[in-house]
Amino acid sequence: MPFLEYNKFKQQEITCPDCGWKGLGEELKIEDMSESSFIIDFCCPKCFEHIGYTQPPLINDSTV
Repeated sequence: MPFLEYNKFKQQEITCPDCGWKGLGEELKIEDMSESSFIIDFCCPKCFEHIGYTQPPLINDSTV
């Protein structure tokens, strides 16, 4: 399950390992979101295969 870097994945080209779909990370569909751990899972917009996950920075993170 690949980690998608939050500040970069939306502009990266993604390829689905299952169906071969190619597109930008911003085209991925949200598959699931965990409110307790702030993790967002993304899937392919064509076949809904799991692509990866990301975690947005927290407010007190120094990377914001």
